[in-house]
Amino acid sequence: MSSSLVRRRGQLTAAVLAVAGLILAGVASPGAQAGTPAPTADITLGDADLDRQHLEDVDLRAGSVNPSAGAQSRADAIGTRVEWNRFGTPASLINHGGYLATGLSKNAVTAARSFISANKVLFRLNDAGVNNLELVSDSVMTGSRGHAVLFRQTFGGLSAAQDGMITVGVVDGKVAYVSSSAAGTGNSPAQTGLITAQAAWNKAA
Repeated sequence: MSSSLVRRRGQLTAAVLAVAGLILAGVASPGAQAGTPAPTADITLGDADLDRQHLEDVDLRAGSVNPSAGAQSRADAIGTRVEWNRFGTPASLINHGGYLATGLSKNAVTAARSFISANKVLFRLNDAGVNNLELVSDSVMTGSRGHAVLFRQTFGGLSAAQDGMITVGVVDGKVAYVSSSAAGTGNSPAQTGLITAQAAWNKAA
């Protein structure tokens, strides 16, 4: 592999990570919900109050899922270096000697979805799980032909509120990098006790 190709792939990988972080931050931010006013209050914060403002989020979920034998076999087959997340799906996929896939559609979204479909065992998805992936964004890298394509899992028509994301870095029909917090195909949740986004925000506030 030429040094220029290595440099371009390195730049694409870094860009995918940067864009994915910005996108996920926007998805997770309550202020990103269109039409949802931020609550305001006329108060003065003391030092103790300011300290409480910077407490870390707490995730009380326990346990993890090991990657399946099929997922591990598939990762070996496509020649990727893989790091697994708590859901037994790839936290990252990269092939330092080349691309994860080539010869895909020149349309970045189509190419990304095709890659996920062909490798659904990696993401613990079945055909319905792949078809139900919601396109969040297709972001073009600045000064590059690369795209960061972000999908989000949906369950029974409801978008995943946390995790359930897959980001695919695509350039000219080739997949250079993938990161994921996919939780696998699951059952549709019981749609009872639902409240509106603004009601949830007000309750949390």
